[in-house]
Amino acid sequence: SVYSETGLLLNKAKTLNSVLRSLDLVYKMIQRQSNWPTVISKNWELICAHMDKNVNITRNDQITGKFIGLSEFGEAIVETAEGRINFSIGEFSLREV
Repeated sequence: SVYSETGLLLNKAKTLNSVLRSLDLVYKMIQRQSNWPTVISKNWELICAHMDKNVNITRNDQITGKFIGLSEFGEAIVETAEGRINFSIGEFSLREV
């Protein structure tokens, strides 16, 4: 919860209103952009805590590499010793090394 993470008691209605306004702004941005997947992924990369950090990708095996961003399809791009690998959601979990 927000409270357990921050110690702040927030007004639920105001918080929901703020989230919905933000989603509306993103939706309007998507409508104006023909390259919206790139716009969204680049904005996401600006705030991603894992960007340019070494991570472990755990699937059936474990792969270590540097998280370098998102593909145009929203896949995680990781630079490993073997080269760049794209990972789709549902295949991995990121754990910062």
